[in-house]
Amino acid sequence: MTSTEFALTAVSSQRGVRTVRVRLIAVAVSGALTAMVGTFHAMYLTFIEPAAMFSLTLSIQIAMFAIMAVAGYLLFNAADTAFEHYALSLIEGTAGGFAYVNGYSLAQRSVKASQVARVSGFYYAAATLPAAISGYVMAKLVEWFGWSLGSTLMMTVLMAVPIVISLFIDTTKVTGRGRRRTPGARLWT
Repeated sequence: MTSTEFALTAVSSQRGVRTVRVRLIAVAVSGALTAMVGTFHAMYLTFIEPAAMFSLTLSIQIAMFAIMAVAGYLLFNAADTAFEHYALSLIEGTAGGFAYVNGYSLAQRSVKASQVARVSGFYYAAATLPAAISGYVMAKLVEWFGWSLGSTLMMTVLMAVPIVISLFIDTTKVTGRGRRRTPGARLWT
């Protein structure tokens, strides 16, 4: 029995928590959030193509962002010893490196050959400028709320800001009409 199962069993036996019900609710909430993010992603891309949606690169990028989120949360809320901080920082940095390189590669392959230089500059600016701003915002959140709540707000609530901003980006300015391989109307133009 793992420590999580042991803790869940101990809590459920003392308080009468229905573990099956709680797990089903967790799966339903997770599915709803995934569907919501997928909807925004489809709007951002302006069209959906199976070759792009089910690529290994996109799967790796999604996994790396999930690993970064978990490692970041544990780094600020659970790690107590120096070794734990070092290990979680290594995981965070490695996952971030994979996510950056895969995202950069995906951005370059998503545009026409004549637009690669433009999207390369845009991707670099989109990665470095927010990093500088987020460092300042993180310092202020820690000053106002402390490490635990400040980092949790930074890693969760404030992540919605770039998602909302991306909804207003007209991708046809960068990609033209796109490199569609399949005929038919787009969902959003």
